[in-house]
Amino acid sequence: MSPELVNATYHLKTSLAYDDASGASEVKFATSAEGIVKTSFNAAFGNSKAFMDASLAASKIQGDTPNLEQELQVQSQMMTAMQSLELKSLAVNIDNAGTLPQFIEAELAQQGMTKDDFEAVTAQQLMYSPMPQELKDAITGFVSGMESLSISVTVPQSQNMMALGQQLSLAMAQNPETLSELIKINASGK
Repeated sequence: MSPELVNATYHLKTSLAYDDASGASEVKFATSAEGIVKTSFNAAFGNSKAFMDASLAASKIQGDTPNLEQELQVQSQMMTAMQSLELKSLAVNIDNAGTLPQFIEAELAQQGMTKDDFEAVTAQQLMYSPMPQELKDAITGFVSGMESLSISVTVPQSQNMMALGQQLSLAMAQNPETLSELIKINASGK
């Protein structure tokens, strides 16, 4: 691991909000390596009640000494509950907190690459990647500027994660530009 990361001061912040009446939940996770980079991940879900109930059941048996049957039952409940979650929104951000460009360039140099090499490799990979052009442009902008990358997704129609995943996979395989019919994507990179 690089000395910059080893010697950095880290800040981690997590939060979980849940409304039992509506079944809405929100998860937030933010990190920073002071003076280098800040990241955040936020996700909002609907239909979270079964998942929260299963999580509570899992935490209750952790205090006991669960037998294999109990563990398998809770795992099964968790898997079923996860599939019933409805993604409402998702946001991921990466921001330069001072020396991110220099840090990335030093890491690239250790791998025998220049920033120009990295930009060329990224461009080639994105050319063949089945994703909307807005995402490709944001990633290209970030790789070029190394200042910030922001991607947010909202899902206008309620549907469980399993159904949404299947529809997204199909759209990505057939025509990534049709993703806008399933999800709203906002992306920027610089």
